[in-house]
Amino acid sequence: MRKKNAVIVIEVANRELDNALLLKTELERRGYNVSIMSKTEQLRFRETDVLITPNCYIQSNYEFYRYRFNCKSGRIVNLQYEQVLSPIEEDNELYSLDPVTKRITHICWGRHTVDRLRGKNVSPNLLPVTGAIQLDTTRPQFDGYWNSRDSIAKEFNLPTEKKWILYISSFACFIGSKINEVQKETHTEDNVERFAVVTDTSQKATLSWFDRFLEEKDGYVVIYRPHPVELSSPQVREVAAKHPDTFRCIQDYEVKQWLKVSDIPCTWLSTAIAESYFVGKNCLVFRPCEIPEDVDCVLYKEVRAAKDYETFRAQILGYEPGVEAFPIDRNLIEYYYDFSPEPAYQKIADVIDGPLPEAHDPDTYEKDRVRYLLSNHLPLKLSIKKAYRGWYRLTGKKIRNRKFREKFFVEEWEKTVDNRINNTRGIQQKEQKFKEIINRKEKSK
Repeated sequence: MRKKNAVIVIEVANRELDNALLLKTELERRGYNVSIMSKTEQLRFRETDVLITPNCYIQSNYEFYRYRFNCKSGRIVNLQYEQVLSPIEEDNELYSLDPVTKRITHICWGRHTVDRLRGKNVSPNLLPVTGAIQLDTTRPQFDGYWNSRDSIAKEFNLPTEKKWILYISSFACFIGSKINEVQKETHTEDNVERFAVVTDTSQKATLSWFDRFLEEKDGYVVIYRPHPVELSSPQVREVAAKHPDTFRCIQDYEVKQWLKVSDIPCTWLSTAIAESYFVGKNCLVFRPCEIPEDVDCVLYKEVRAAKDYETFRAQILGYEPGVEAFPIDRNLIEYYYDFSPEPAYQKIADVIDGPLPEAHDPDTYEKDRVRYLLSNHLPLKLSIKKAYRGWYRLTGKKIRNRKFREKFFVEEWEKTVDNRINNTRGIQQKEQKFKEIINRKEKSK
């Protein structure tokens, strides 16, 4: 009997790669052939039995994934990584699903997403609550997966005798034209501009607080962990240059690794605050600028936040480590994130193993797919991309034409090559760790 093959598509590697590797390990244990493909690897020739996507909300998303990753069956499982939104986004058509995407399966982190999508007339049978897979590695069984504090300190030359303040940044949503285009799908131009001012003001004020604090107090080092798509900021570079030993901007590793080894987590808006909660650490919230309720993250409703430097300083100096002092009501967090004894990766694999709705057009699929690929010039684009990536891999030389680079997102092509060269060994090590942990868990049953 032929093994089923599954494809897990990832969009933002820092956000999704570990989750994909964990799910891949579990599906392979169940007998699947599993491939992890980047969203930028836009064409698959072998037919896909089950397609697992990072997001799939409207018909254009559905066609993008189904035709490019060759899922004739239409058995698509949407991990929908965007589940904790703002009120404006929750009401937007993009996240409300359309008649096409209402027919596929959407993984839900908790009851909130089920309630929201049932309110949009999505069948409850297509809304399984599994918990959030990104929270699985916060469980004690995965403690051995993470690098130790001493190992991280050695890698980044961080002083172990000082307290590490982890600042989880999310100053990314409205910075840069590419990101703005994404935001304009869910916000009016007025809201984009309004929140851009809040973002810019908040980042500058928060950095000035850290600058002042580091001048006043010894014994602390700030680790500024930028959002995966955050662009380089001159303000961040300026503070890092002023405090080279005590203010470090580090994008390596995902947030949970830093949460495991840091002393004082803090943020202003990041949904990673939930990861801090489930790791068991209090997370401070700093908001020097008031965020309008309609564009604020719903998870931060009635959050207790420092709004001035004196409160900021007092909260750091008097930091209470346990979740008893958490700035967000725990009932609200647990409404958005189910956290049952069975980990999410197992529940998601159960969903994939079970009956999934299939597409209604198998007879016309090949013709429709060819039409889609040709109308989007994908064979030509793929040939150009493969040729460039091969040339870049061999020579290390880049196309310099700015318009060409922006139009075709050439930087993403180069990142694919760089990630494969630099991360192959690391990915293999991650997979091996996951296999050991999962096999150990299965044997103990």
